[in-house]
Amino acid sequence: MKLAPVGIDIAKSVFQVHYVDEETGEIVNKPIKRAKFLEHFANCTPSLIGIEACGGAHHWARQLTKMGPVVRLMPAEFVKAFNIRNKNDAADARAIWLAVQQPGKPVAVKTEMQQAMLALHRMREQLVKFRAAQINALRGLLAAKLHQLVSVMRAAKQPVTAETVDGLVAAVAGVSNAPDFIEVDDALFAAGLLQVAPLPEMFDKPVSVGQPVNALAARLRDLIADWRREKKLDHADMQRTRGRLSARRHALERSMALLAHGRETFEWPNRVAVALESRDVASLLNILDTPDDHNLSSKQVVLEFHGLKLRGLTAKSRRRAIFELCGLDGTAQAAWEASELSRKQAERKEQDAQRAKEAAQNARCKRGDGVVIDGAQHVEDATASGCQRLAVAGAPCTLRIVLGHPAVHGCLNKASTCTPR
Repeated sequence: MKLAPVGIDIAKSVFQVHYVDEETGEIVNKPIKRAKFLEHFANCTPSLIGIEACGGAHHWARQLTKMGPVVRLMPAEFVKAFNIRNKNDAADARAIWLAVQQPGKPVAVKTEMQQAMLALHRMREQLVKFRAAQINALRGLLAAKLHQLVSVMRAAKQPVTAETVDGLVAAVAGVSNAPDFIEVDDALFAAGLLQVAPLPEMFDKPVSVGQPVNALAARLRDLIADWRREKKLDHADMQRTRGRLSARRHALERSMALLAHGRETFEWPNRVAVALESRDVASLLNILDTPDDHNLSSKQVVLEFHGLKLRGLTAKSRRRAIFELCGLDGTAQAAWEASELSRKQAERKEQDAQRAKEAAQNARCKRGDGVVIDGAQHVEDATASGCQRLAVAGAPCTLRIVLGHPAVHGCLNKASTCTPR
């Protein structure tokens, strides 16, 4: 059944209706009061009603659909293209009547619940925009020092309330007109409005420092702890002097440095002490055969307990002194170094062989019979068959391995193609 098109321009009180009477061909474009609107369509012939989509259009679409007509809601941009005259109710109704007869995707009719939820979301968006506008306006009105005041309080996770705002403003009254973060933080700390931050959680948990294996380990642990404490304290003082630390942060850094002194473990001191007792040449060379500014504490305990000064010597003299500490003369030193060199060379060869094997296993070779094997198996099979020469040629992406067999004409070439993964 063909539906008669009808265009309706809805409004607050008077709706404009445009359609063509099918029996007489008369063009009807008339206003209808709001109270008589639904009554007008109660006994009409089946029709296709077009309405420009808006908030109220969904309500009337739901009411008209219950009465039988087919209702199509259309976007305003789509309807606007058909308004070829001055914009008024009659022209808008005619444009809607033309648009509803055109193919296009209509706007889905929303239920009352869907419209209610959409209204809540739009109200929230308006509130968020209004809040952002207020905040931006206040920021523009605040002076530079109040900008930093808000930043400091936010970093300290302290609220700015009506009870505290007067004291905060008074505390920063004496700072410069364009203060930095640290200047404002110091002013609030001096006024007692901010406190030193609490220590990290690690300082609330006990730590097992262990036990020293001998007096040397105990002394070395004290030297290392003292050195690290002084280094942290000097660094904090330097940062404070250069204006990079606030007074609150400086106090916290010093407290952590002092507390960390007692949490130093005996792990490293015991390793050094055991190496000295067992005369472990390799370990002592790694620890002591270093430049003068390395392992200062370890070299200090060697001087105190063994009377051996290792700082201020040439590299050769320092190395010789370490061998003497281990009870090795020049001949024994030469033998040990030769043995160590041989061990390192053997270890390096083993590592090279392992890397070559892994590289060969990652390659894929295709034999003459079409079977694909890895590079390691390919070399083993060729060696077992009597090949004595291996040549590699080709582009980096494809290697052509030529195996020479002396049994045929002095050199029989068997070619295989290996492609790395």
